[in-house]
Amino acid sequence: ATVQIDITNDDIPEDTEQFEVVLLAAHPTDSAATVPASPRLHSTLTSSVITITDDDDPAGVFSLAPASTDLRLLEGQSANIVVRRDRGQFGAVSVTIRTVVLTNVGANQSASTSDFIPIDAVLMFANGQSSANVTLRIVDDGIPEINETFGLALSSPTGGAKLSSLSGSTSTSVVIPGNDNQYGDFGFAQTYDVTVNEDTSPSTMLTVQRNAGTFGSVTVHWIAQQTRDGLSGGLTEQLVAAQGDVVFQEFESRKGFVISLANDSIPEPATTFYIYLQFVVPASKAILGGTRLAQINSQSNDAADGVYQFAKDSRIVVAKPGDTVVNLKVTRPSGLSRSSVQCVPVLLTTNTEIYGEPATIARPGIDYVASSKPLTFEVGITERVCQITLLAVNRGSTDIAPSLFNVTLAMPSGLATIGEFNKAEVVVTYSSNINSISDFRDVIENDPTPPQIVDVINGVGQLPNSLEPGTGLVYFIALVDRLIDVAQVCTSKSNAINMMGVFDNMLASDTFTGYANYSSLVTKFAYATVTCDACPTNKTFSSTYLNMAVRSVATYSGLSFTGIAASGRPADTLSFPAISNLQQYDVANRSICYTVHFIEYLNQRWFTPATDNAPVLSNKVLSVNIQHSMATVVPYDVTYRIHTSQSRVTNRGGSCLFWDHSLNEWSSTSCTRQTPSGGADLQYIECKCKNLPDLAARADADSRVGFGVAARVSCFVCMTIMFVILLLHHLAH
Repeated sequence: ATVQIDITNDDIPEDTEQFEVVLLAAHPTDSAATVPASPRLHSTLTSSVITITDDDDPAGVFSLAPASTDLRLLEGQSANIVVRRDRGQFGAVSVTIRTVVLTNVGANQSASTSDFIPIDAVLMFANGQSSANVTLRIVDDGIPEINETFGLALSSPTGGAKLSSLSGSTSTSVVIPGNDNQYGDFGFAQTYDVTVNEDTSPSTMLTVQRNAGTFGSVTVHWIAQQTRDGLSGGLTEQLVAAQGDVVFQEFESRKGFVISLANDSIPEPATTFYIYLQFVVPASKAILGGTRLAQINSQSNDAADGVYQFAKDSRIVVAKPGDTVVNLKVTRPSGLSRSSVQCVPVLLTTNTEIYGEPATIARPGIDYVASSKPLTFEVGITERVCQITLLAVNRGSTDIAPSLFNVTLAMPSGLATIGEFNKAEVVVTYSSNINSISDFRDVIENDPTPPQIVDVINGVGQLPNSLEPGTGLVYFIALVDRLIDVAQVCTSKSNAINMMGVFDNMLASDTFTGYANYSSLVTKFAYATVTCDACPTNKTFSSTYLNMAVRSVATYSGLSFTGIAASGRPADTLSFPAISNLQQYDVANRSICYTVHFIEYLNQRWFTPATDNAPVLSNKVLSVNIQHSMATVVPYDVTYRIHTSQSRVTNRGGSCLFWDHSLNEWSSTSCTRQTPSGGADLQYIECKCKNLPDLAARADADSRVGFGVAARVSCFVCMTIMFVILLLHHLAH
């Protein structure tokens, strides 16, 4: 028979267990049956031992205690790692625990064995022992690092123990959070105490140092403030930028930014302000642990106490006979405080000239009082007068040249400075003639207005009559040349026309015979008549005077010129050929508008040489030139025709001429007379010449030159009468 014994499944860890099944007695199953004998037990086989082997992990299951998983340990910290022995605790067992360097740690950095004390230990468990400990230590290395991760794992259990099969129970990660200011400790790279000047050195570079770690991107915000303790504001107008950000990219350790003073032309005293490193972003990771304050010293600028200089109408002053003082206006347009300046007469060391006219050195104590004049400017005062006393010695004499001395500004006090116009020129005249060359200097050199230019032109128009021929006229040319420089502006076209009228009067006066260089001044004023006309529009100008005529002044743009012809009086012509490249005649290579002018002089007074002063045909000179060109010999022919009021000019002996300014005489070099197409006897000479600018002609006349029709009839009648008389006389004999 079979007996079934069931073992209870109780999930209780147990070691190997045994129990015994014993046959105690034998009994018949049917009492009425006849059996040979009563049943009995075997003498030895009456019991059986049943063994229940160990089950439900009697030696235990190893795992890390929950408190020992997913650890975050700062540098220098340690943790007690607990290994648990769950389930059974039978027998002596062991398990190995090790630290592990991980490679796949996501955004963190893999910790190395230098970041912690490595563990590689076998933990021994005695019978009945449920846990064991090991200490994990993190190294404090002082090295800035971002989050680092390593692992801790159980392995190799012995004595029948097992490792837990639950996820995360036998291994875990340990995170060492970022440390030692891994995003940086920010501050200025040095102690700044710098000086800036709005006018000379308006900017300075400040450098921010990133100490400790250089991980990640960090923004440092700075702000300008008036005081060390953080009072801000009031600096927006003074600085180009009063606040800003310095952005550090990952691994950048130094970065600079510029503090610049605004160039505002506002007078400002010396001030001190500060640049403060206000905060960093992200503030949870980076710190401002270094020097956070930089001192900036701004010097006074824009002449905080003003700029001293002479007023426009006091920079050149002409003192006439009878003047006892010279009043020079000194200006200080602005100033934040009371200040002063010295007005000092200065003795010149060398003789000088006024438009070529000799001038002498004015003598202190004889011509003027040489004492300095202190001028004090209170706040709000913008102008004071420096008065220089003139002495009466030799004043009014007509045989003394003008004399000069200067007055300078010096020794400004406080924060004031001396400006560009710090010198005044005083011209002391000794002649009572108000139309002297010196009289015009103060107006011409002080940026005259158009009405003032008109006054000067009117005065200049009278000046030649009061000058001695020769040297005095040379000075006059220098004066007019300077007048042209200041008068050639758009508002002075009428002035140029008026000045040509002055030259027309001079052309009629024998005083100016032989002064051909006046023609260059006429040319300049002729150009001024179209100076204001815009390119590329072609403009012409024509004006006729008694002794000369500006027949055409035409402005052209570009490099090519199509040619032009002008008609004179009575029927003279002057033709300028086409030119493909005007630039070759332009000494300054301007490539701008060009002006070609024609001037007809109706007498040759200026063009009368000292020798060989034979008259030119019709007493006429024609002039042609290109503005900006210095060429006098050109590779093209200028064609001109000059008529005569006489009956005819023969084709014999005539010559074509140009005025040689270097020799001051007429020359026929490179000029040729053209054969007239209308017959041998015409009323003009036609020429071609390669010399510029002043052209003329001479001609020989035969016996018929000068006889008109009436004269010829009279001659014929007389000859007829004489013939009749001779015939009658012959018949009578």
